Amino acid sequence: MKSEKESLYLKERAYLRELAEHIAKESPHLAEFLVSSHDPDIVRVFESFAFLIANLRDKLEDIQKIKIELTESLKKIQDNIRCLQFDIIGFSRGAAAARHFANRVFNRDPILVQALTDGFNQRRYLNKSTYPTGKSRFLGIFDTVAAMGTLRNGLNPHTADTGDVYICLPDGIAEHIFHITAMNECRYNFSLNSIKPDYPELIFPGAHSDIGGGYNPMETERLFITRPRSLTVDESTPNNATWIYRKAQEELSQIRSYPAIAPLLHNNEVKVETWQNNQFYPRNELERFQKQVASATVLYREITNDWSKVVMLVMQDAAQESGVIFSKPSDKDDDYKLPSELTALAEKAINQGRAVRQGQSLIPFNAEELALIQTKYVHCSSHWNSVGGRFQF
Repeated sequence: MKSEKESLYLKERAYLRELAEHIAKESPHLAEFLVSSHDPDIVRVFESFAFLIANLRDKLEDIQKIKIELTESLKKIQDNIRCLQFDIIGFSRGAAAARHFANRVFNRDPILVQALTDGFNQRRYLNKSTYPTGKSRFLGIFDTVAAMGTLRNGLNPHTADTGDVYICLPDGIAEHIFHITAMNECRYNFSLNSIKPDYPELIFPGAHSDIGGGYNPMETERLFITRPRSLTVDESTPNNATWIYRKAQEELSQIRSYPAIAPLLHNNEVKVETWQNNQFYPRNELERFQKQVASATVLYREITNDWSKVVMLVMQDAAQESGVIFSKPSDKDDDYKLPSELTALAEKAINQGRAVRQGQSLIPFNAEELALIQTKYVHCSSHWNSVGGRFQF
């Protein structure tokens, strides 16, 4: 009788075979390699990319929602329609989708033309012959990361190939474009799709989701910032005398020089920890008891999402400068409340955004300001918790 794990593995293989046959007709050798692989990392990577491709395509093909919204909005309007303009904002892969959609507007995508024509219904759109898909007024994007693994690039997300998602921004694609990117993101697995030097781009302190939002108002970080390792040793061996303990110390020393991570460690609790499996005491060939030991470097801290609010205000200022109208937030709206120590920094950040958009030199955060932001408000997105979750803090 097959174990539950074996049954799950066989189901996963069957699912991947069906999926690969569906999307890899043009590359049968690659499909066969993927579905016949016994490497769990390949299985997970392929599954992730297949989901990502399907997810992005679903979002971008869902033009019907635009038609429905347009139809509802026009119920309040009796006159002819003089112009149609889009304000587009997106974060991460949503930023890639926003750039792709802006291209569809710019290139007068026939599917979009038809959806808009249906949406206008009996109303007369005066600019239909010149701008059948309207125009993009504002394109505001947060830390664009397409990270598209396609069959053409061998499912490698580290290349500039974005498959069918078109993120290039030709001249005239939008009246105003502004991009905010993350200073404290490790980029190998999260490669940035920059728009410099063609358009204004501002790099801000923060990890990827500090820039675009996504963290909880308050979080407790207990993060393995070096890779957890384990080994079996004689019971008499001190945990801190093992090679894995020394390796974690060496890696911590290296991390303290990494520009994306090192600033987050200052004035925060960082320790090389060891763990021992108290239920695992095998004997070696000499009948000596042994123990299983693990070691890694751990970052401990409490952290809020308040810096994301500052970044939001900077993007909102750019949007308002372009003509986008926002309702005034309520005094009780927690999404706009800042701790007093960030109030002046928010004003400085807004001015930095304005300077970049005007092609002027900005006044950067000084060392003291950066230290405050990065040690108290910037999350650490680079860690090994998914690998080391079996070890207890």
